Amino acid sequence: MEKDDGAQTRYMKSSGNATVDHLSKHLAVSKGESSQMNLDTASTKQYAIYIATARGQFNVLKGSFSLELVSEKYWKVNKLMELHYAPTKEHE
Repeated sequence: MEKDDGAQTRYMKSSGNATVDHLSKHLAVSKGESSQMNLDTASTKQYAIYIATARGQFNVLKGSFSLELVSEKYWKVNKLMELHYAPTKEHE
């Protein structure tokens, strides 16, 4: 995954119970992939969600992971969790 210097930072507040798949669906709907799309019909496969590790590498997260689990497993610092996303190969 390459860094896009023109990328904008966007923030979203969510419950720890939400899953990575929930985030992917939310992105698909909020980015307006389809004028008829809603949370029920949005695909969870349109965006891959990543988290940066301490070594500057990105790990792709499993869709079934809750945000609480992601925080416990990968985010070992006491600040807001930062996740990154990119379109999957099928949706580029």
